[in-house]
Amino acid sequence: MRPLESPLLSLLLTFALWKTLLLVVALCSPGPGYDTSTALILGLPSQDTSHHASPTAQLPRIGKLVRWDAIYFVKIVERGYLFEQEWAFGSGYAKTVAVLSKGKKVIRSYAARLMDLLDLAIETFLLGSTTVDPLHLRIIVAVTLSNAAHLLSVFFLYCLTRIVFPIRAAENLAFLSASLHVFSPAAIFLSAPYGEGLFSALSFLGYILYATSLQHDERRLWLRRDALVLISGLVFGLATMVRSNGILNGALFLYDAFATLACFPHHISLRALTRLMALGVGGILVALGMIIPQWIAYKEYCQLAEKAPRPWCSRLVPSIYTWAQDNYWNVGPLRYWTVSNIPLFLLAVPVLGLLLVSSLSAILGVDLVDDREVVKQKQFAEERLPVSTTADPGYNFAERCLRRFALPQIILALLVVVVYHVQIVTRICSGYVVWYWWLGIMMTRQYKNGVAGTPWNLPRMVIRWMIVYGLVQGGLFASFLPPA
Repeated sequence: MRPLESPLLSLLLTFALWKTLLLVVALCSPGPGYDTSTALILGLPSQDTSHHASPTAQLPRIGKLVRWDAIYFVKIVERGYLFEQEWAFGSGYAKTVAVLSKGKKVIRSYAARLMDLLDLAIETFLLGSTTVDPLHLRIIVAVTLSNAAHLLSVFFLYCLTRIVFPIRAAENLAFLSASLHVFSPAAIFLSAPYGEGLFSALSFLGYILYATSLQHDERRLWLRRDALVLISGLVFGLATMVRSNGILNGALFLYDAFATLACFPHHISLRALTRLMALGVGGILVALGMIIPQWIAYKEYCQLAEKAPRPWCSRLVPSIYTWAQDNYWNVGPLRYWTVSNIPLFLLAVPVLGLLLVSSLSAILGVDLVDDREVVKQKQFAEERLPVSTTADPGYNFAERCLRRFALPQIILALLVVVVYHVQIVTRICSGYVVWYWWLGIMMTRQYKNGVAGTPWNLPRMVIRWMIVYGLVQGGLFASFLPPA
């Protein structure tokens, strides 16, 4: 079977094989690492003096995926937010896992026998026993959600690419881009109890809705355009509740709002006013994904607290998120710029390079869409959109989307360099799309130009690095070793 004959099935098989390989690497990792946090949250004894065994010796197999930040997510799912530092982690993922875990009884009532067999298989393989407590169940649900969301995001990226590049030859690019997302440098973080998979799925769905709204703008279907802008704002807001960097997608709404305002001195119309209102409300919906958790924490720590309010309550912007990042996680401008962190900066260089180069290419309109593709897109758009603006010789729908989608990506790259713990870029890059397209287009062009087999083939080198890095990262992560 050729991949493009059944692209979604091919993506599914590729996804299953890669996930299986990652899981095998994680389960076969040699040691528990230097931290016993996973064993402690699973309720295992702190030590066994009679047998001189560490708690990690009794660790269930699924515990290999509960490392680093996953420990915080699992505890938040179990009993909600308890300590201030936990508010640095988005509530969207933990809340979703908690709801799904409670829904298991409902599922059992409809498919009891099937679920019993499935539970037995999962628990025997991952837990090493046929008994499961509520915490183990939540971990299984979290891992299942992460993998299912990652698979959805693979399909969403395929569909998004077909929308943004509306030419018949784009199917190859769509398949390549979605395949690259399967092998994302986030790797094991898209399988473990982390929010990266759910964030990617929601972000890509938001991009699909926003790109479709731009299509309706070209077709002059104003009501549909504005409705999709509002829905995309809601979806991006949900993504922001999963990961705070989702708020960067508000740049799409800001860009189009300024573009609409720029036309006001020359042309004021009801359509422009409704467009501006839709963009404003959509941007607010994105921001609410950050504001709502802050408001909940403010009420708990500043208004309803029995003890004296915390210091951040009196700040101009009383945000527990910025307080936790600042005081507990040492996140701030240039704080990571130390000699000891040079290896982590070097580790992040490949991904940072991809993010910056692809973003600049999209914003400046170079490399990603050549003149021949512009002509093809114009002709194809004229066939599909009889009432549109495609009569303009400069029309290029792909460029219009790329310029917008590159904005949150380049802002993220700059924030990672200056503010964030730089190594996390290898996993949070998974929720941004332009770098996948840039790499896919470079691969396609090199094959067309007959240079794919040269020793210094950049796309091939990047893909090999992604696969090797993902496998090594999986083993280190499961052994509770950095980088995380």
